[in-house]
Amino acid sequence: SVRHLYSAALEQLMTRHELADLARQDALTGLPNRLTLREAFHSRLGQAMTGECHLAIHYLDLDGFKAINDRHGHPTGDRLLKIVAGRLLSTVRSDDLAFRLGGDEFLILQANVSHRDEADLLARRIIKHLSEPYVIDGREMRISVSVGIALSAELGLELEDLVACADSALYSAKAKGKSQLQFCEALRPAETDRSAA
Repeated sequence: SVRHLYSAALEQLMTRHELADLARQDALTGLPNRLTLREAFHSRLGQAMTGECHLAIHYLDLDGFKAINDRHGHPTGDRLLKIVAGRLLSTVRSDDLAFRLGGDEFLILQANVSHRDEADLLARRIIKHLSEPYVIDGREMRISVSVGIALSAELGLELEDLVACADSALYSAKAKGKSQLQFCEALRPAETDRSAA
């Protein structure tokens, strides 16, 4: 019947829509994933292109997560990642977005940044909140987070360049120890000339 065909078509459309949403979302934490990052970045580019406000990419990696995963098992590690996601959402502003890239790596897209200090302040808040104790199954656990930051005001408006630079800054932060942040510095003209040689 027509009603049955309509109902079946509607159900198929809803299923497609749900699957499309799942593909754009991290299954464990519910945060947007890497697929959503590009369109979120482009939707916030307008103001950054006018030069009024800028964007900051914060690349996060949890310090000490592997030890908890190894010692207490993956189910505990998964629960910890869900709590981390919740803490990130409660730390960022409503126009900022938190993404899970995979494993224990997260990314924050901070919008409307008018000064480097705003990115610094957000990174310090994230470090503080994620370093507070976690209690899972009555056991207290501690991790911390390292953060690499790339600013569009200093590095341009190419997403891949900003993410790569923030990732590089993250490794510098981790080299300094736990709970550290590091800004990605733009190459000076002399360094650019050397790398091209």
